[in-house]
Amino acid sequence: MGGTQLASGEPEKEQKTAVLASVKPQIKLMARQALALKVSTRKASYTAV
Repeated sequence: MGGTQLASGEPEKEQKTAVLASVKPQIKLMARQALALKVSTRKASYTAV
């Protein structure tokens, strides 16, 4: 990495996108799990009634 790149702030932007790219799938997975949990608890309450 060159000093000239750092001055323009490009590496920082690339790092942010890399972090976002790695975090997005996790967020999707968590959201899916939360949704599945909601559905399963709803089904459980239906069976209880």
